[in-house]
Amino acid sequence: MTDLVDYLTSQAGFTAGTDLFYSQMPDPGSGVAELATALYETGGRSYAHGMASAPGAAVAEYPHVQVVTRGARDGYDEARAVQQRVWSLLDGSIGRTINGVQYDWGMALQPPFALGRDEQHRPLIACNYEFAKAVSTSTST
Repeated sequence: MTDLVDYLTSQAGFTAGTDLFYSQMPDPGSGVAELATALYETGGRSYAHGMASAPGAAVAEYPHVQVVTRGARDGYDEARAVQQRVWSLLDGSIGRTINGVQYDWGMALQPPFALGRDEQHRPLIACNYEFAKAVSTSTST
């Protein structure tokens, strides 16, 4: 998943650790923006195996990722716009290499949607994605 953080940092103007995060959504303050986005692993489909492959020798994987954007208390439209920008980069993406890992395609599983509000009543907008990619040997997805 760190591959996608790197990709969004380079393509969407995010700053990792300030307004873009991996597997967490820190509270604002101390350099963390109130308008922030986080990527979460959410499982995915089974690995793909070749016809004569051995156990543990998958040839592709299909991870799912949820992207969540938190807005300011009255910032629904701003959070929705950020989520739309992410969607425009990830949905329908075809054939790119990120950090040496081949991504064959990515697609949104639905349009961005309101996930609700956090404990401070800030809006949360989310979208779920599926990717087809080369099998990772590390935590990069």
